[in-house]
Amino acid sequence: MRRPFLLALSLAFSTACATTTVLNTTTLSPAAKAEIKLKKGANDNAVGTLVAEHLAPAALLSPDRQVYSVWIRQTDSLPWVNMGQMQVGDSRSGEFLLQTPYDAFDVLVTAEAKSTAVSPSEFIVLRGRASL
Repeated sequence: MRRPFLLALSLAFSTACATTTVLNTTTLSPAAKAEIKLKKGANDNAVGTLVAEHLAPAALLSPDRQVYSVWIRQTDSLPWVNMGQMQVGDSRSGEFLLQTPYDAFDVLVTAEAKSTAVSPSEFIVLRGRASL
């Protein structure tokens, strides 16, 4: 009898501690909608999911753009770090799992020629600042 109560309590606690950040769109993708849901995870990291909708295929922004990349940085004095590629399907939506040691960070989603880009391109479609 105690187990279901403890499970329900732990689930309520884990969702109560989550934060949601709505990302801002740019003129390159004004119809896009995106948010990041974060919570404190294992090893004291911030873990979460970036969910985006209404993103045009990257190649429509420029023929040489093939992928969307997710970038973060702790402060504007530090360089952007490529966290990886966010797949955008035929439904024009994508989801990206995120884990970082930072409690607060800037976020960019950009269209890139390759997923291994070392700095963000000028093709920024989403931006914001997420925090726990």
